[in-house]
Amino acid sequence: MKRITLIIISLLLLSLMSGCGKQNIVYQDGAHAREEGYMAAFKTKYHEFDEYSLHIKDSIFEKEMAENISEQIDADYKVLQKFGKEAVRPVTVYVVSDTSNGRPQAVNQQIFCTPEDIGSKEYQECFLQAALGVEPYWECVGLAQYLYEPSSLKNIDTEELKKYYDKEENMQTLSLNPAYFVEEFSDAETRKTAQNTAAALVSHIIKESGIQGFLRTEDLKKARQEWLASVGVSNQLEQLNVMADAMGTVFSKDYPLIVTYDNYKFYFEPTDWLVDADGVYEFLDNMQIGCDRMKVELKESEPEAYEMIEKNMSLPISIEFKNSDENVGRSTTLGQKIVLTYANSLCHEVVHVWAPSSSEVTLWANEGIAEVISGLSGNGLASYERKKFFFDWMTEKQVSGQTSDEQIPEKEREFFNYLKEYYRKDGLPLNNAESFDVAKIEELMGVVSLLHPETGIPVRADKSLLEVAGGHESQRARDIQNPNDMTYPEVTVFVRYLSEIYGLDKVISVERGVPFEEAFGVDYQTALGDCIRELENHYEKQGKRN
Repeated sequence: MKRITLIIISLLLLSLMSGCGKQNIVYQDGAHAREEGYMAAFKTKYHEFDEYSLHIKDSIFEKEMAENISEQIDADYKVLQKFGKEAVRPVTVYVVSDTSNGRPQAVNQQIFCTPEDIGSKEYQECFLQAALGVEPYWECVGLAQYLYEPSSLKNIDTEELKKYYDKEENMQTLSLNPAYFVEEFSDAETRKTAQNTAAALVSHIIKESGIQGFLRTEDLKKARQEWLASVGVSNQLEQLNVMADAMGTVFSKDYPLIVTYDNYKFYFEPTDWLVDADGVYEFLDNMQIGCDRMKVELKESEPEAYEMIEKNMSLPISIEFKNSDENVGRSTTLGQKIVLTYANSLCHEVVHVWAPSSSEVTLWANEGIAEVISGLSGNGLASYERKKFFFDWMTEKQVSGQTSDEQIPEKEREFFNYLKEYYRKDGLPLNNAESFDVAKIEELMGVVSLLHPETGIPVRADKSLLEVAGGHESQRARDIQNPNDMTYPEVTVFVRYLSEIYGLDKVISVERGVPFEEAFGVDYQTALGDCIRELENHYEKQGKRN
C-alpha cells in the first residue's frame, strides 16, 4: 500500500513539475544599452533559454506574457531547427512596448519587437533574418511563408504568375525590390504578386539545392531565370538589376521604406516624381549605373583628380526625397546628406560629397566639378518626363509656359534657334523625347549664353550661382566679372574647358584654395576669353563639317 501511495505521490509531483514548466523560470534584471542599430536604452527582465535569450522591458513585464512569448518563440525555433539545425544561430529577443520605427526590427542577431508582433507572428521575418543571417527582404518574406505557412504554397497560382511575367513590362517586379512589398508604392495586386513570387522562388531554390544550398546561393539572378523556365516563361533577365539581393531593408514610422546599398542609405517616400515601385526600381538601377560609371570614367580620363577625391567615395551618404516644388525645386547637399527633388540631380549631388565645398569664394569651381563629373554618368538618369519637358521646350511646344508663337519673346526665340543649331551641329537628332539628350542640352544652354549673351537664358537657368545659393533673385551682370556670377550651364562649359586644357585636378586644387592664376598660369578673364574663342572655333568647324 505504501508503495502504491509513493508511486501516486511521485506521479503527482512529476505532473506538477511538468505543468509548472516555465512558471518556475526566474527572470533576472538586465538592460539594453544604446547601440548604432537601436539607439534606445532601457531596463529589462531576462532569461537565457537554450536557443535564445529573452529580454522584456521591465515596465511591461508580466509572467503570463513572458510564458506566451517564450512558447511562440520555442515553436518557431523548432520549425527552424527541423528545417536546418546546423544553420540556426542563437538570437536575443528584446520585447518592448513600441519599437523605435514602429515595426519589428532585426539588428545582427538581435530582434526588437512588441508582444503584439510576436502574437501576430509579424516578427517572424526579422526572426529569420537574425537566426539564419538572411539579408534580402524578399528572402525573409518567402522563407516565412515556406516555413510557417506551408499550406499557402499550394494556393499560389503558378499559371497566373506565368501570365504576369510573360509580359515584358512586368519583369521589374522579379527584381523583388522591397518597394514592391510596400503599400505606399504598390497596389494590393502587385504586393500579392511579389509575395507569391518570393515564396515560389524560395521554394524552388530549396527544392533544387536544399537549405544549405539556399543559404549559400550567390547567383540569385540565375536562380530567378531557372524558376522562370520552370513555370514556362521564356523572357530573359539580361537587363534586370537585382541589387535588392544586396540591400538592407528597414521600415519606419517616418518613412515607408529605408534601404541601404553599399555606402548609400535611401529614405524613400512617395513624391510627385517618385510615385511607385517601378519608379523606385528604375531610380536605384540608374543610380547604380550612373555612380559606377562616374567612378570608372573619372579614373580613366582624370586619374589625378580621381586620386584626390577617391577616399571620399566610400563615405556613408543618406538620401531623402521631396516633391519637385519644394525647396524651390532644387536638390541640395549638406555634408553627407542629400535631399533630392528630381532624379536627374542625384549624381551631381553625390559628387558634392566626393568633392565638398571649401569656400563660397570658389562656389563656381565646386558646382562646375559636380557638373563635369556627373556628366560622366551618361544620360540614363533623366526621366522620360524630364526629357519630354526639355524636348517640348526645344521644339517650342512649350516655351516659358506659353504655346502660342505670338507669345514667345523675340530674344527667347533667338536663344532657342541657337540652341537647336548647336545641338544639331554636335550631331544629335531632335526626333523624339525618348532619345533626347538632356545633359547635352543643359550644357549647350551655357554655350549659347557665353557666345550670345544678348539673348539671355530662359526659364530658371538664368540665375547666377550666387543667386541660387543665396535664395534671392536680382539682375545679374552680363559681363561675368566674378566666376560665381556664372549660371550653372555657363560654369559647366567653363570648367569642362579648364579640365580639358589643364586637367580637372587643377580645378579641384582651386576649389581647395590654390589661387586661380597659380593653378592655370593665366588669370580668370584670360581663361574665360580663351574658352569662348575655343567654343567659337569648335562650332565653326562643326558647321562646316555638317
